[in-house]
Amino acid sequence: MARYDFREAASIFERFEAELFRVDLRFELDSTSQTALIVLRTRPNGKVGSDDFIDVKIRAIEPYRCEARFLNLNLDFMEIGIDFETKGPKLWSYENQAEIFCNSKVDLEVLFRNVVSRMNGQATADDISKYLSKVQKYDPPFWLGRFPESLFYVVRSALNDLGVAIFCTDDPKPSDLPVLLEIDDIIRIVAKNFEVELPDLTHIPAWFRS
Repeated sequence: MARYDFREAASIFERFEAELFRVDLRFELDSTSQTALIVLRTRPNGKVGSDDFIDVKIRAIEPYRCEARFLNLNLDFMEIGIDFETKGPKLWSYENQAEIFCNSKVDLEVLFRNVVSRMNGQATADDISKYLSKVQKYDPPFWLGRFPESLFYVVRSALNDLGVAIFCTDDPKPSDLPVLLEIDDIIRIVAKNFEVELPDLTHIPAWFRS
């Protein structure tokens, strides 16, 4: 059994998704060792009863948040997706944040559309609306909001281009983000890091059969 950083094992999951595998999925949480373990037991080409099974273990190191709809599940591998994310709106709540104050008038609807456009599809309007309102609530000066690092600089740049006088208490400090693992809508874990344990696949002839 070899152990890899999750980035190194990404190609293995791509191969899994390209084949007809059945997978037994098991989720375990160990509070004493501060780890969460996902075990994926698969059989090449879905051969039920075959001795040529593969155990893939995904170990979450120092998990911050764990959500699991099932502790044990049997399903088609092609029907699920295994995704690791190291940035993006789903991790914004873990980024350092900073505040922006507006000292002159601003059309918030125009600002909002501007920010959505500047994100270039990296975040949806719904993602942005959690931090930036389109409703004008106060006359200036007023508190516009507190923004995660990834959004803060986009909002500030948009305000500057719109000629809005602003005040920022400070820039957000660089964020050391955790990693998000999502297995379809079944398991969602945010952790400091993930390790993937893989067997030596050379002893499984069916793995290499075209």
